[in-house]
Amino acid sequence: MEQGPTNPNEPKNEEKQEVTPRKGFIKMKIFPFVMLLFGCVFATALVTALVMSVGGDKHVKVAIPERKEFTKLYDVYDEIQNKYFKEVNTDKMMEGAINGW
Repeated sequence: MEQGPTNPNEPKNEEKQEVTPRKGFIKMKIFPFVMLLFGCVFATALVTALVMSVGGDKHVKVAIPERKEFTKLYDVYDEIQNKYFKEVNTDKMMEGAINGW
């Protein structure tokens, strides 16, 4: 006489199939995967911060070359932008400065 499984949800011996992982895949639970992902992001941020703090002046500086001839023009432009009582149309202002209006 054949005895069935003790758990009714468990399949019989004949129905059990051996699960073999496919080649090229790693089977991993979700929590260790998330922690591994978090650890990689944290390590990347740490390395980036370390390199930026120790690296010195090796990063690229983007700047407009300063010309002494235009210093007065820049000062007037900033004064108008900051202290004029209405909003300034910068395109119209620049065209007027170029054309001499």
